[in-house]
Amino acid sequence: MIPGLIEPKGTQGFSWQVVALPGGLALVILGLFIFAVPQDANKRVGTVETEAKAAAEAVGADGNLKTFPAGSVCAGDFGDPLKAQLNAAVAATGLKLESFNVNNTGQAAILQSYHVTIKGTGSYEAALSALNILHGYRPKIFADTVALHNHVNEVELEVQGRLFCR
Repeated sequence: MIPGLIEPKGTQGFSWQVVALPGGLALVILGLFIFAVPQDANKRVGTVETEAKAAAEAVGADGNLKTFPAGSVCAGDFGDPLKAQLNAAVAATGLKLESFNVNNTGQAAILQSYHVTIKGTGSYEAALSALNILHGYRPKIFADTVALHNHVNEVELEVQGRLFCR
């Protein structure tokens, strides 16, 4: 017998605590679930799905530049001046760059593909600022992977993606 939860033999029905305990736990779990979901979660998911669909269409493009948004493909080669500009833009956020590489993949079709790898450490705000810079950068960097690792007093940002030139 569990004291306080079950009435002694000879009484009829369940104790109110037997019903109240699971009911209270259910209410707490429901309350936590309601507070855990951001109010604009559906809007944010919709935005991500729209961007993912656009990226998937762009990757499957046959080189028709009308498929890509304006300014997302650079003219000519992605040479040293453009690399220096991108490096300076990311470094200006306060992120300490550990590696920064832009390499031609060697795929010569209508579009030249360049693999972009950026890795750096710094404050959370610097990492978010770097992501904002990369988001607005032209030519557009199409992200393959983005990872943000927490290391107590700083974060590590790793971005791998591609950009295209014609």
